[in-house]
Amino acid sequence: MILALAILRAIWRFFCACFWWVLSNKRWALIIVLVIYGAFQTWQSNSLANKLNSADAKCAVKVNKAKDELKQYKADQKEAIETANDKANQASADYEQLKATQQVKIQTVRDTVQKIVERPVYRNVCFDNDGLQQLGKAINLGKTKLSSELDGTVPKPDNSE
Repeated sequence: MILALAILRAIWRFFCACFWWVLSNKRWALIIVLVIYGAFQTWQSNSLANKLNSADAKCAVKVNKAKDELKQYKADQKEAIETANDKANQASADYEQLKATQQVKIQTVRDTVQKIVERPVYRNVCFDNDGLQQLGKAINLGKTKLSSELDGTVPKPDNSE
């Protein structure tokens, strides 16, 4: 502690001696003051340049981190869109396949009913055994997933007779 005080006292005496010398030699005073001022400005600009470089480096790190996060977000979003499209395409394909299967079944029932309706028994009685079987098949088809498509095509049985 005593040594530190001694060093500070020596530095203070040196600056006081320099200041007294500048005041006594007036022609060199301006040059010395300008040199000291130039040295101070150089030190200050170097210090600020170092701080600026440090801030630029921190900003660059943050920008790169944000870019990486954005790339990851876009990749995740693209993957989610592809997954959703695949699911939608699969659902559409399943629906079309089911619809085609139901159309084949409906057309088969229509053709069979048309053949049965053309029989002479339909002049007096609306339903014979074959007609009732086809009606039962049509009702069972109406209980499938595409029953909304069959609502208008299959007549309901009339048991009033």
